[in-house]
Amino acid sequence: MHKSMGIQPDRGWDYSIKEIIRKRIAVFQHLQASLSSPGTNRRPSINGYSQRHPFMGLIVLDSLQLKSLFSDQKFRSQ
Repeated sequence: MHKSMGIQPDRGWDYSIKEIIRKRIAVFQHLQASLSSPGTNRRPSINGYSQRHPFMGLIVLDSLQLKSLFSDQKFRSQ
């Protein structure tokens, strides 16, 4: 679609968005791990191996939050 219109997608922008989202997810997982009780999110052991599956949750962002996310210097790739 882009080639037929003569528009090349901005690979740098695409990479930046993915990197910011990866960093935000890492922060979310770190906070979740530090706040959750180890006993509340464990599944029964399978073959003697206890598996931990923290709830990832759903992140819903409106347009202002997205704009804030992409303009936050702390989460931009270096």
